[in-house]
Amino acid sequence: MDEEPLVRAMPRRPLYQLRGLITRIDLAILTAIDEEGWFATRSAIASDVDSKEVRLAVVVTCGSDALVGSDGRVAHDADIGPECEGLAALKNLAKATAEQASGGVAHGVELSGYLNDDADPALRHVFVLAYRARVPAGTAAPAGMTWLSKAQLPKANDPFSAKLAGLLS
Repeated sequence: MDEEPLVRAMPRRPLYQLRGLITRIDLAILTAIDEEGWFATRSAIASDVDSKEVRLAVVVTCGSDALVGSDGRVAHDADIGPECEGLAALKNLAKATAEQASGGVAHGVELSGYLNDDADPALRHVFVLAYRARVPAGTAAPAGMTWLSKAQLPKANDPFSAKLAGLLS
């Protein structure tokens, strides 16, 4: 039997004032993740009303276009495991996630906002650190993916992607 992996968790308390996609970076939130966070199984976090899982999602851009999967996903997400301690490690994970999704070299990786949505059942148990990463002009989209402008993005995509499309200019 496979053991459930550990993922990053944090207390809900500092998140109560955040609703939707927030593009203003608040150092108090980052401090809470770093200093008050812990690692637990996803099932333990989901059953705990006082905590949320912290996830990382990256929107990969090439010029003004976003990398979109065949399933309509714009947000390429990753679990934050115990090997990912500190803000530098989170940025490195965002870069690796962008490079894995795009098959190219990502640069300009930046924390662009937070997503906290207690009203959406698909997002209620997670707090998302939203990153944006750029790849060089001319980077070909990997098989099964395409570059689309914000206006061309599919309307019926996953909850992460629907909210994080707001990071596109």
